[in-house]
Amino acid sequence: MPGKVIKGERFQIGEVWQSPRGFLYKVVDVAGKEAVLRMGTHGLGRKTKRWVDAISGWSLYVEEE
Repeated sequence: MPGKVIKGERFQIGEVWQSPRGFLYKVVDVAGKEAVLRMGTHGLGRKTKRWVDAISGWSLYVEEE
């Protein structure tokens, strides 16, 4: 039985992540073990796929107020 998912432990729909190279990606879909990410905070850029738990070097992005 899987445990509770902690925020920042894997890609989840609606989150914005910063890649190790400094680019921002929004998670637009999660299908099985694959997450679909789109470049930019609004998710309008190019599309890429990653494993949902492949977050090594990535960090959650929080906009400054």
